[in-house]
Amino acid sequence: MTDDLVKFLRARLDEVEARVRALPDGPWQWKTFDDPESDALVGTDGTVLCSGDAEGYKSWIDRHEAFDAYLQDIHPARVVAEVDAKRRIIEDCEGIIVGWHHEESKEFARDVLRNLAEVYADHPDYRDDWRP
Repeated sequence: MTDDLVKFLRARLDEVEARVRALPDGPWQWKTFDDPESDALVGTDGTVLCSGDAEGYKSWIDRHEAFDAYLQDIHPARVVAEVDAKRRIIEDCEGIIVGWHHEESKEFARDVLRNLAEVYADHPDYRDDWRP
């Protein structure tokens, strides 16, 4: 079970990293103009991530004032750092499961892996026996 769970986690983290590396550098900011159709979500390098009100972006953001602050927090460098940290946690857990003799420690490491995987429970490859 553990090998499959680790492969699953690594694949999800690889997907997250690939998506985030395809984005322009953050943090991002919603810029408003006189014409709502010109409003845009813009990266620090000026790249427009989405624009206009056609999809309701601006009206949604206007109703959720915290969104602009949130955009400041989810810049790609932070997401990549979180992916790297999770990879180190997975590696540490693998080391415990393979190299330690105490069953309680091994079970703790398995629990950590299950908890990391739970956020992907809606993924088609997620298995119910991985639930914490």
